[in-house]
Amino acid sequence: MNSDIHQSVALKPENLDWKKSGEHQKSLLDTPSWESSFLRIQPDTAINEDALSTGEEYLVLEGSLIYQDDTFTTGSYFRFPPTTSRDLTAGPDGALIFLKHGHFKPSDQQVLSLHQEDKNWRQGMVPGLSVMALYQHGHESMAFVKWAPNTQFNQHIHPGGEEIIVLEGTFHDESGSYPQGTWIRNKPYSKHTPYTESDGATIYVKTGHLEPLP
Repeated sequence: MNSDIHQSVALKPENLDWKKSGEHQKSLLDTPSWESSFLRIQPDTAINEDALSTGEEYLVLEGSLIYQDDTFTTGSYFRFPPTTSRDLTAGPDGALIFLKHGHFKPSDQQVLSLHQEDKNWRQGMVPGLSVMALYQHGHESMAFVKWAPNTQFNQHIHPGGEEIIVLEGTFHDESGSYPQGTWIRNKPYSKHTPYTESDGATIYVKTGHLEPLP
């Protein structure tokens, strides 16, 4: 599904195809040489995805996950490199997470578990943008970006591609409008001119990972 990284794609909430996956519900997003999906985890149950051998990356979109007796709520971010052990359980209200596995580079060996409040917001490149950096390895980087209402960004290019999840509000560019819950993958060397309107937006953005760069 959506396996050609040289094709851009956007899946809005009404386009997601939810299927049963063990005790949980999964909506598969793409399967190039890795897998990306949304996963709904039932309350007080463990994540049973068999992905430890290839490494895992998680973003909590709703609810909470329990890890090492600590509760990680909406906005929390995890990385578990290949062969790393992990024990993750959904909290009492369950959880909706974004999951990627199979994409780790051999040199990327850092285990990471971040509450959103562990990181600080900084001023973005234009007025109205705030950025919270999450992690970077080589050309690959992840961040939250908060867009104030009626913010316009410059046209720019993504040599290594870009992946976006709209967490709040509505995100726009010349190709369309993307409400909360939309997943977007922009192909390598794609360019766009994103902006917001009256409701603003908060997005999770991952760049530089779709195609190897020198």
